[in-house]
Amino acid sequence: MKLNNLQKGLLAGAVAITVLGVSVPWARSLSPKANVETTAATSVDLDKTKADLTVDLDKLMPKKAFPEVSREFLDSSMPIQNGPRVDKAGFSTALTFPFTGASQQDDQTYSLETIKGWWNGELVEEIIRNPVYGVAVARALSELRFSDGTTLGDLNPWLKEFIAKYDSFFVEGKKGNSEFLTTEYADGPINVNDDYNRYAVGVIFLVQRFVPTEVRRTYAVRHWGLKPANDISPNFVRAEVFEDPENRDAIVANLTSKSGTKMLSIAFNVHDKRPMIPEKQPTPEPETTPETRTPETTP
Repeated sequence: MKLNNLQKGLLAGAVAITVLGVSVPWARSLSPKANVETTAATSVDLDKTKADLTVDLDKLMPKKAFPEVSREFLDSSMPIQNGPRVDKAGFSTALTFPFTGASQQDDQTYSLETIKGWWNGELVEEIIRNPVYGVAVARALSELRFSDGTTLGDLNPWLKEFIAKYDSFFVEGKKGNSEFLTTEYADGPINVNDDYNRYAVGVIFLVQRFVPTEVRRTYAVRHWGLKPANDISPNFVRAEVFEDPENRDAIVANLTSKSGTKMLSIAFNVHDKRPMIPEKQPTPEPETTPETRTPETTP
């Protein structure tokens, strides 16, 4: 049962992807025949991959999924955690806390065991328990684009439904994040409700289709974080998309077809777990020195 004073409880302090559709370079084939063969083979891969990435929420039984993860609300993106979060991440727009043991410095090496621990543990917990974070990941996933232009949101309409429902909580008369929270009894712990849990489990099932391979410097133009606003109500904190290029250490995870073609990639910044859409970093244009001419002299 959701209490009428839930918002008050939040304010009191109890509560304070990326995904890139990697285009497959069919056009680089050396002959028209090879181009046709490559296109045909990749079309099969594309269809199979799309099928694998289509999640039916009604068949997931979300109440039974991830029983080891608490449903108690995680306040890591809330104003009450602004100081510790920014201090640990090292920048003011941090979405949540760093992965455990991640350095503030980039160009670090982490074992595959450590990466998998983050992927299967902390990432899952953050998505299930923190609506601010879970919706940010959903936004990144929904932008995933295949080589034919289809997005992950097109394949999974519930992703768009999830985002639209969340955004509808941020209009006059609504309670923002509290709409996805509940408590079973007075003064009891604040938990995510069944509606949020249903979507969050779907998001995790999509994320876990990807295989984390490494942590490396990852260039991204689109990534999600928090605007540094200490005076905002906890109910109305939500992640914003940033379109400023950054190049930070991130977990890179790929989805590869059965034939070995890399179809999609997503990244998560190790410093604040933000979802990132990986891109190829542009090569800087070489600086040119203006040509100087010696003035002609009249004999």
